Amino acid sequence: MATQNGRNQIPEFVKDTLDGAQKRLGILEKEAQKFAKEFVIRSRAAQKDFNKEIERFQKRGAELIEGPRVEKIKGRARVLSTEIATRFEELQTSVLNLVGVASKEQVETVSQELRRLARKVDAMTKTARQGIS
Repeated sequence: MATQNGRNQIPEFVKDTLDGAQKRLGILEKEAQKFAKEFVIRSRAAQKDFNKEIERFQKRGAELIEGPRVEKIKGRARVLSTEIATRFEELQTSVLNLVGVASKEQVETVSQELRRLARKVDAMTKTARQGIS
């Protein structure tokens, strides 16, 4: 490129192309800003609609959950759950007795008794050591 008076000379066709590109960029920028504003407005409106639907859904859900039919079903479910747990414990006890395995309660009882006896043995051992000394 030739320099004249300390400034770069840009060929005329490049200047025209740059000017055209800058104009198009300006137009695109304005359209992008317009689109962004529309997007924000629409997204806020959609958010409001969504929140209204969520509130309506929650209200309807609460009405269904607190209804008399649901309470009746919950009551039956609690009774059935208790009955099943009781029957399961009875079955478990029967199976353990049949197999000859100690139940959890029996194991706990034996463990407590062993701890008690271990304390007695420790006390007797201490007493015996003191008597030897």
